[in-house]
Amino acid sequence: MQPEAKVTEPTPQPEQEQETLKAEASVVESVEQTKEVSWTLETVWETIKSNVEELGPRINQAVQAADPKLIDDNTIKIHITAESHKDLYDKHKKSIYDILSMELGIKDLVFTYELVKSELDDKRPLKDVEKYQKMVEENPALQLLKDKFNLDLKK
Repeated sequence: MQPEAKVTEPTPQPEQEQETLKAEASVVESVEQTKEVSWTLETVWETIKSNVEELGPRINQAVQAADPKLIDDNTIKIHITAESHKDLYDKHKKSIYDILSMELGIKDLVFTYELVKSELDDKRPLKDVEKYQKMVEENPALQLLKDKFNLDLKK
């Protein structure tokens, strides 16, 4: 008579966490299905960028804006545009780490983060004085007209 094997049920997880795990597994699976002979950080990151939408819009935006650089044999520097992106990378680190370490053959992968100025910060509307200065740079004759007609800008 053989002893009966106990079957334990996996502990249920919150629905959102289960969806995140499924999405991360899907990203890893889709990368595994892509077969290429030589992987570089750029090609692997492009694959991650194309598959990260499943993880959510915030991590998708962070990954799309990142410009990863290989610093040494096991360190990757990731440019982030907000401090909150560091938390997003930490939350989804396992799936990103698994893909990078598997495809690049790096065992002890370390992420470092560098906060960079976002291009969106430069897209704010210009004030009247800033518009005028920009126009004068392109056409210096505007300065002559302003002076000739004694025009003044609102500040």
